Amino acid sequence: MTLANVNATHITDFATSDGKQQNSTIINETPVAISIDEINYAVMMITPVDIEAFIVGFLFTENIIDSFSEIKDLTISKTQIPNINSTGLLANVALIGRKLSQFKHQHRSRLGKTGCGICGIESLDLAFPNIERRKDKKPKSIAELDTMFLNTARSIMERYQELGKTIGGIHGAVVLNEKGDVECTAEDIGRHNALDKAIGKQLIQRKTIDHCFCIMTSRCSAELVQKAARANLAGLIHLASPSSLAVEMAKHAGINVVHIPKVDLPRVYA
Repeated sequence: MTLANVNATHITDFATSDGKQQNSTIINETPVAISIDEINYAVMMITPVDIEAFIVGFLFTENIIDSFSEIKDLTISKTQIPNINSTGLLANVALIGRKLSQFKHQHRSRLGKTGCGICGIESLDLAFPNIERRKDKKPKSIAELDTMFLNTARSIMERYQELGKTIGGIHGAVVLNEKGDVECTAEDIGRHNALDKAIGKQLIQRKTIDHCFCIMTSRCSAELVQKAARANLAGLIHLASPSSLAVEMAKHAGINVVHIPKVDLPRVYA
């Protein structure tokens, strides 16, 4: 696999309200154009760290692959973005024969953006496919969740969000197993991307994410529940409130959704 090296941060000038010129380090937002066997598939806006993990996780949550072994090769290169003085990324994924045939059959073009993971999808049926209820286990009760890691979730996130602590302006995801041990961490300017990166890291390491929990800095959106269901996560623990649709979908899927306020007690929505 060939991977491009791109910085996660960018130094830029700014002026304060009193007219003084200074500089600041901010999070890098970079477009990555993903092709599958040279067929254009999606353009996503990401923070260019753990790029391989993002692509693997994204293809998994898009139902294009079921495991890392179904990717024959992955090439990531830099490209100049037309009309602006900035760098983008080109990623081409080679799939094994069976998966390539399936992809060509279901292929559709889409444009992905930082704030919305379903932009460009043509119908509600495609945007919200049927979600199967979690296999094997029931959602945890409030008592079970409380004894696991609800009271320490915010401190766990603060400990592992490296870019968030130093730069800000970025979402974090920390995957915990049922014992509360950290399996992997990820950060990205897009909350959906952060979860994709975490899922992708587990897939690349051939480690299961089944029945794990994911702490996230963002609100819980419907698409995050979709991705969690696809990965068979047991629950999503968020530092901001969930949306109504996310709660409805989580109840249907048998996934815990929890909000950890800064001051009040944890709120278990599903």
